[in-house]
Amino acid sequence: MSGLELITVPPAPPPPLRPDVTFSYAALAFLCSWWMQIDAQWIEDEESESSQGGTLLHHAMSSFSTCGKGKELLPEGETTLHALYVQAKLWLVERRGTGRLIGLRSEKAFAYDLATRTARELVDPPGLEGTRWYADKELRPLHGIKPTEWCGRVDLWAWGTDAAGNSVLYLWDYKFHFQPDHLDARAQLEVGALALSRALGITRVIATAVHVWEDRVDDKEVYELGPADLNRIANEVDALARRPANDPQPLDGAHCKARYCPARASCPTTRAAAEDGINLIPAERLAKLPPRRPVGEPATTNDAAAWKLVAADLLEELAKAMRAEGRAYADANGGIVDSEGRVFSGQPQTTEKPDLTVPGAVDVVLAHGGDFAIKEVTTWTALEDEIGKPLALKVREELRKLNALNVSTFPVYKARTPKVEGAKTSRKRAS
Repeated sequence: MSGLELITVPPAPPPPLRPDVTFSYAALAFLCSWWMQIDAQWIEDEESESSQGGTLLHHAMSSFSTCGKGKELLPEGETTLHALYVQAKLWLVERRGTGRLIGLRSEKAFAYDLATRTARELVDPPGLEGTRWYADKELRPLHGIKPTEWCGRVDLWAWGTDAAGNSVLYLWDYKFHFQPDHLDARAQLEVGALALSRALGITRVIATAVHVWEDRVDDKEVYELGPADLNRIANEVDALARRPANDPQPLDGAHCKARYCPARASCPTTRAAAEDGINLIPAERLAKLPPRRPVGEPATTNDAAAWKLVAADLLEELAKAMRAEGRAYADANGGIVDSEGRVFSGQPQTTEKPDLTVPGAVDVVLAHGGDFAIKEVTTWTALEDEIGKPLALKVREELRKLNALNVSTFPVYKARTPKVEGAKTSRKRAS
């Protein structure tokens, strides 16, 4: 020993967190952190229809879990939303009947402090219950949210015991799906479990993603997390909190779209790809167009704005050609594996359209009340809107008997998560 005293210097606090980064962005954050920077320009766009529907369904399930009513919060006539709600409600009723849950709670907000590795439950301000008020840069300081606190909501949680009688926290996150495929929810579940564990002082969490479709619920994505797992997650979150300053380069990949990156339109990688794409346009064609400007240049002059419109058209043409090349490769090689582990390929899809030129077809539609849906070629959507889905299905079967359906088959290209060998098939629930 030299006799010198060893002085431990505490790590520097992480930089302030961008307010609108919530738990739901966890998977994207661990893949690429460029978009989390304070000055990154996010897409200013309205929520998609599926995102709005998901928000309504979360509110409806929260209401059902607390007061037994939720259907009233969904718009009338939205058959898909109501079918998803019924499936989730049936799942929750069955879950409540397990007998090992205490104090089931829904839609509670938590804050995990990146500087102290502690967490707390947040109390929604009056009038802002169930909203993302903690993601608003103006509201955060007014309600005591620290710059280093990462916030988000836990859809459903409860104290309970496992099969051996040990204390455990149960956490569930609803994932409402409007398409057949889905991605895993591991990152969001783990961050939510970490916040829940640190806030309540219980070091065992069983976190489950509840994937809901119109005709079934799959709750087999389960993560059992103990003290070592939660410490690992805390270390990963700590490293993530310091990444924006140390690793500012964006990383492109399938996650940009699949994980809904809010800054993908302004991302330097996207802009560079656009510049590269325009470089492929023949020079003689470019010579006949407005003066070329950098894609990233703001449209503050007439020339810059005119070039943006032309560039957009050129890039659309290029994107169409690139998709065609990718689909051709997928067809020839059995698919393309993307960075999310999904397989992009074309799968045959068959559609049936009513053919009202067949004798007797119009009479079938009119007999079931489809007066206003009658056109030269009507649609199932028009029929469902007018006479309801059950009657529309009956019309379809009667038209099928008359051979009054135009049937066409074509490939639908998309990235799909491959099924795991030996995985259990989801149990279907009646709606």
